[in-house]
Amino acid sequence: MSIQQRSTRMLLACVAATTVVYGACSAVPQTPSSPSAATAASGSMAGIPTGPSPNPRQADFEYFEVCKDYVGGSGPAVTVTVQVDEFSDGTINHTHQVSLAGGECKDVWVQGGTTAHLVTVTEAVPAGFTASFVRSVLTNTTTVTDPPVAGNSASGPLKGSQGTLVIFTNTAEVQEAGSGRFTGGGGQIIVGNTRVTRGLTIHCDRLLSNNLEVNWNGNQFHMTDHLTTVACFDSPTVDQRPPNAPIDTLIGIGTGRYNGTSGYTVEFTLIDAGEPGTNDQTALKIFQASNPANVVLTVPLQKLSNGNLQAHADQPHK
Repeated sequence: MSIQQRSTRMLLACVAATTVVYGACSAVPQTPSSPSAATAASGSMAGIPTGPSPNPRQADFEYFEVCKDYVGGSGPAVTVTVQVDEFSDGTINHTHQVSLAGGECKDVWVQGGTTAHLVTVTEAVPAGFTASFVRSVLTNTTTVTDPPVAGNSASGPLKGSQGTLVIFTNTAEVQEAGSGRFTGGGGQIIVGNTRVTRGLTIHCDRLLSNNLEVNWNGNQFHMTDHLTTVACFDSPTVDQRPPNAPIDTLIGIGTGRYNGTSGYTVEFTLIDAGEPGTNDQTALKIFQASNPANVVLTVPLQKLSNGNLQAHADQPHK
């Protein structure tokens, strides 16, 4: 299960079908063996390994690894500042930065000798989220994992038979719940230059008809049933005007037909960040309900390349 899918399901499982209050759910404890996906570690500076970490989300000898998670909502890639005190004498000898997306792990420093290095990593916390971390230190054959700590900066040793892993977790802050509706259309470019177009009218409740159609590479998904779950909110970090609307974000799950075949599920996030739509964002995932591993389309949360999403006050209805 992806970070996006896991976070969305956690969120929607904890709220009523019409509104949402973020932060109502407790965070999932993060451990070095947490099964979230991790990309290969990479780096271009001297002293940073260029190959994949042998054991993502486990402390490795002579490596300082950092992982990133979101709880209660999706978030952007963050910048992590790495400071290295090569002789553990209080002097910072190296400073550099790496970018880390949700679900991603990177080795940010490698120990090249027997000198004890002290590495400090500091995350730039995105607006609307709180920060915490879990640190694990591997010495010889023993791994010691500290309890979770609130904050965005952690340090750890690196020397010969030692390695350190830090997992940063950002949890969505409580936001004001809202009601309204979204409309939109247009396209966006995803990996492989696949053009995805979509048209939609979706309400923050399930009383009226909700429509979502997605087209890509000659394929089509049409949400034929009412939403199974929907949640809306107004984030203080997003300005969706004009026009004024009580919400700027909608997260939902629905069912429908893929290329005319029933039994498929769509999970989606819609964010209206003002006009002309260049800062609006969408995430989509379409998969077979009876076999969730059969994913036919994944669009990570990203800005639109064209088109627009528009949040509105809801239409009067009962």
